[in-house]
Amino acid sequence: MNALLLSMVGGLGALFSSVYAPETVYLVLVSISGLAVVVVWMAIALSQFNFRRHYLREGGQLKDLVYRTPFYPWVPIIAFAACLAACIGIAFDPHQRVALYFGVPFIGLCYLVHYVRHRSASQRSEYSPNAVEENTV
Repeated sequence: MNALLLSMVGGLGALFSSVYAPETVYLVLVSISGLAVVVVWMAIALSQFNFRRHYLREGGQLKDLVYRTPFYPWVPIIAFAACLAACIGIAFDPHQRVALYFGVPFIGLCYLVHYVRHRSASQRSEYSPNAVEENTV
């Protein structure tokens, strides 16, 4: 419920920014989300490519995979290259460049927050007498 309510508040904020600040706040929000989508698809393509290689190297059988990407390894390679080309293309388009100005720092901030939270959680578990119990969910 908290995630739903927070998403609704964010959605309403984005809606109002599209009406009251379309050339500033809304443009930044759209740029961040657009770049995030491209980066996520790059991660998906890379994960699929690496998973299958690792799976087979560890002794897994291709016939045991529920889904086998057609034309592997070309499909994930082409998907990653196309997304990378889109990111590079953004740098050369003055109207889209704002996606890099705001999206890259936003992604970096997300990783930084994750790193800090993960590091502090692992430090708490190292010093806690109930470390095993706290980390099981």
